[in-house]
Amino acid sequence: MGNSLYAEEKLSMAVYVLATGRGNIMERLAEAFREFHSVSMADLPEHLREEYGWIKESLTKNPAKRRALIQGEIVEGYEGRIGATLSHMRYKRAEEIARRIYALAEELSRANQ
Repeated sequence: MGNSLYAEEKLSMAVYVLATGRGNIMERLAEAFREFHSVSMADLPEHLREEYGWIKESLTKNPAKRRALIQGEIVEGYEGRIGATLSHMRYKRAEEIARRIYALAEELSRANQ
């Protein structure tokens, strides 16, 4: 197994952002994702990997659609996958993802004890 303490720290920060961050649930989910996106599957116990994969997939399933001109070059996907996904997400789905991030953080904390 990789570094499950690192994963626990990152997911704990994501939960903190969800609970105390500014903005609506979509904005807080985007910020929470920035906290935990660097966690790899190898950092998690085997029994939590599927749930983590579901969370990441749910937050990044839509391809970025915007283009930007950066230093004279047109760059596809400047918006980012999370922005494209959250901009079309319903609040009930966002709330479900937030609950599952919290539950995953709790399960990981128990597994690390």
